Amino acid sequence: MYTLPVELIQEVGSYFDRAELKEFASTSRGLRQSLLPQLLREVNISSIDQLTSLSETSIHTTSLVRVLNVTLGLEFFDEWVDMDVAGSLLAVILRRCPNLRTFRYRLINSPFSTPWSRFALSTPKLRGAALGVEVWSDIELPRLSTLHLEGIQSSDFEPILRRCPNLSNLYLSLPDGLSYSEFASLQSALLHVPELKKLSVGLEGWDAYQAPQKKLPVVGMLREIAECLPSVEVLDLRTQIYELYQGCYQNVSFESSSAGFEDFVSAISLFPKLRKLHLPLQSDTIDPIQASMDIASQSPELNSISWALKSSRDEHFDIQRSNSQISILRNDPIGINTTIRSEPSSDKPSIISNIYSSVSTLFAASSMFFAFPVFVTLSVAAPSALYRIIAS
Repeated sequence: MYTLPVELIQEVGSYFDRAELKEFASTSRGLRQSLLPQLLREVNISSIDQLTSLSETSIHTTSLVRVLNVTLGLEFFDEWVDMDVAGSLLAVILRRCPNLRTFRYRLINSPFSTPWSRFALSTPKLRGAALGVEVWSDIELPRLSTLHLEGIQSSDFEPILRRCPNLSNLYLSLPDGLSYSEFASLQSALLHVPELKKLSVGLEGWDAYQAPQKKLPVVGMLREIAECLPSVEVLDLRTQIYELYQGCYQNVSFESSSAGFEDFVSAISLFPKLRKLHLPLQSDTIDPIQASMDIASQSPELNSISWALKSSRDEHFDIQRSNSQISILRNDPIGINTTIRSEPSSDKPSIISNIYSSVSTLFAASSMFFAFPVFVTLSVAAPSALYRIIAS
């Protein structure tokens, strides 16, 4: 097995899930070295210790990272907010990941143990965590294509997006949606990513949801987004807020009236390449099928639209076009999920299948005779900082 070319070993490793891959790699130093690009392709950070370990890893190793996920539970979030060093450690990591394609900064959303509760309960109200962008001056992320940010300060938008000129997917989620003042920060930031293809951001205060003096000019905001992002293809405006009674972060919908809906349709038409649209609007006065038809008639590329329901899920419509005819079809989300579910390919190359079967059999046998201590003993040779990351 150990005399196989590196490319063949990596091909074998591609058939294991992450847990199996770590066990496979820990059986020898040679295998671990060959499989390191796969082990480090996606790195998950969920504690301050792991964040510190990755920041201490050499750039030769961190350059293999393509996907970086920083996931904050309640304890990690409190440490992040209380420790000024956390943002600096993240800056060190990003500086050493020149090939990073995806970066996600997420908050755990589990009932009564989520960091979102810190925003709801703090006085004065906390609007977001700081990522320490003041030390990002020399960071460049030219290969980053996907950015997912939850619960960060709106003042961090522009310094972050300025360093991601080739970003194509952006997801932003703030404690109570995006207020007008925060949208102003986002608008200046979006000017740095004109080629963005997918934008997911919650807008606070649809229609009469807010008092008139606090009501946000959503149509105007859409026009400004369209001006910044003429190439956007997927627009998701579903808003989420932290529900203190339920103890978790949830999608919310806003009641919409027919008044001003024509202006809303005209604003959507300013996105010439729009293919998918997700709205947090529900209404007793607007027929969603007719409204979808109205939007589709003004958006020639649009093929999917969803509206919020008073139930727990959205109502989805597919748009079909034939010559000058437009058809709106109601689509069951459960059916969609069933349809697009991918299964492992059955046409594996025979030599790889044989090696994969042999390795699987070897694992089964070794686990019976040697059990866990074998892997522990052989894993000690890995650098301690790196192993703490891989073992996560």
